[in-house]
Amino acid sequence: MKVLLLTDVRGTGRKGDVKEVREGYARNFLIPRGLAEAATDDVIAEKKARDDARDAERAARRRKAERWVEELAMLTFSFPVKAGDAGEVFGSVTAKDIDASLAKRGYLGIKAELPKSIRTLGEHRVPLDLGEGTKTTVTVTVVPEKK
Repeated sequence: MKVLLLTDVRGTGRKGDVKEVREGYARNFLIPRGLAEAATDDVIAEKKARDDARDAERAARRRKAERWVEELAMLTFSFPVKAGDAGEVFGSVTAKDIDASLAKRGYLGIKAELPKSIRTLGEHRVPLDLGEGTKTTVTVTVVPEKK
């Protein structure tokens, strides 16, 4: 009997797989526990439609991320921080600050991969993860706050 697995089932398969299992196993264990449903033509067609929609959405996100790579390469983000006369910084720029600045400019869902916060003045190259395996870097300038 063919079943569509609704969750991962150890020794049988992963969620979303269509598997051929013994009828007794399907009727007495998988289906009653909500782990699978009978894989009728309608169920398989519905699964294929969901998979196609998910793949199309993922491709659209990848195209958008690839467009953003070019746009972000031209941008510089400036962050004013409190600093002393000798250039010592009394604050820092964190990944959250960079993510928020990106979001303000309409770049949602991008994560700055900053191992530790920036605590020095000047220009810094910060790696970004745009999702869908796309990465780039952006220039972040830390400047002293005007008094």
